[in-house]
Amino acid sequence: MEDIIVTGATGFIGRRLIKDLLKVYEKDRILCLIRDKTDELEISGRKILEDLNVRTKIIDLVSGKGMEDLPEKPKIIFHLAASTESGDKDHRCNDKGTQNLLNAFSGLNKNTRFIFTSTTAIFSGRKDLEKPLTRYSSPYPSNEYGRTKLAAENILYEYSERTGMECIVFRLSTVWGEGTRKDGLFDKINKLVKNGSLIPGLDWKGRTGLINVNNVSAILVSGPDHRPEKNFSQYILSHESLTLAEISEVICRKNNVEYRKIKLPGMIWKAAEITAKRSADFERIIPGGLYNLFWRLNLIVNDSLHCKPDEFLENLRDLKIELNNFCDDY
Repeated sequence: MEDIIVTGATGFIGRRLIKDLLKVYEKDRILCLIRDKTDELEISGRKILEDLNVRTKIIDLVSGKGMEDLPEKPKIIFHLAASTESGDKDHRCNDKGTQNLLNAFSGLNKNTRFIFTSTTAIFSGRKDLEKPLTRYSSPYPSNEYGRTKLAAENILYEYSERTGMECIVFRLSTVWGEGTRKDGLFDKINKLVKNGSLIPGLDWKGRTGLINVNNVSAILVSGPDHRPEKNFSQYILSHESLTLAEISEVICRKNNVEYRKIKLPGMIWKAAEITAKRSADFERIIPGGLYNLFWRLNLIVNDSLHCKPDEFLENLRDLKIELNNFCDDY
């Protein structure tokens, strides 16, 4: 009987999660809800699921298509499916998709554990940059990606309050590891390094929280055994915080390229920081693609996504999860 539901199983984190789940649960208990897409990531992810002989069902979270006849009362739901590319125009998969997923089940209650992967991008517009992010920080999204993920959290909170369903929200910092998204942060830095660009050598100031993809998967698998303080709990998953300059130095070493640090005058970084802080002011008046550049600039010139390791990571000693360090394990 299928009583474990997984969305986003073909993705960067999801394909690892399935393998880890199969170490704990019988495959007949798992049903993966997948997209009707044919992009490279989806195709390779489906191949993994096929090789593992895990059952799949094609759905569309935004329209609700294909979501009929799902198990009424699953024990565990891992909801990883999301629109994560900040430059995309349509992020309805995040909020409307979450609502449609809840609507597809008629028997969710206190006997169901719902595990949702959110993002620290919901804090990207915050002003109190002198403080690292913790689970108690107030959300301040500054783009549609962050807003829709925060809206999904609120949808889950209201549903949990109404039905008693236990929900754990893991707000992920930047996730790294083998097979990161093509044209994502790490892929772009790798290309710049290999092409001899000067950009990776700049002494970037902004710190960003990081956590390894395998660690994320292991933590998600532990979710059903973790007892939240309330029916609805939120945690930040971040193991360490590094600057883009520190990340670039590691990637240079990985590629056997000499890292040459370029120190810019402080006034240039100050001007960049002021501009980045005001990035949210431009969202309504400049094209989305250009605004996305401003938004990304905000994340690498200041500490808007600098995270203090969350209290949840203190439990990892009990869970016996060994965390990967970026500088050692990339």
